[in-house]
Amino acid sequence: MTTCQFCDHRNPPGQHHCEKCGAELSLEPAAPEAAADGEPSTGLDAEIKRLLQQQGKIAAIKRYREATGVGLAEAKYAVEQFAERTGVASGSGKGCTTVLAVMLATIGCAVACWNAAARTL
Repeated sequence: MTTCQFCDHRNPPGQHHCEKCGAELSLEPAAPEAAADGEPSTGLDAEIKRLLQQQGKIAAIKRYREATGVGLAEAKYAVEQFAERTGVASGSGKGCTTVLAVMLATIGCAVACWNAAARTL
């Protein structure tokens, strides 16, 4: 049996693609050292890991769909399982602090203007 590196589904011998998520199956089992280090075992794994870290989950899902031909739901599930299993954090949260700071500054300016206008009346 070949276990899918994305969704951990156990596939029958000789399968080239996972029955559950459609991912390309590695014909050779991953080396134990690679699995223990959490390093990707295939080229697609490495690419998905890089995309998750640098461009976020949406980019990784898009690439996974292009590489495997699976649907959106299957690709999303496979990428999320891969990220969880390998401990890869998505880079999609970048910029949230900046947006929050700008919003708070805008609200602060609006309150200051409101108070200044109220004092002049």
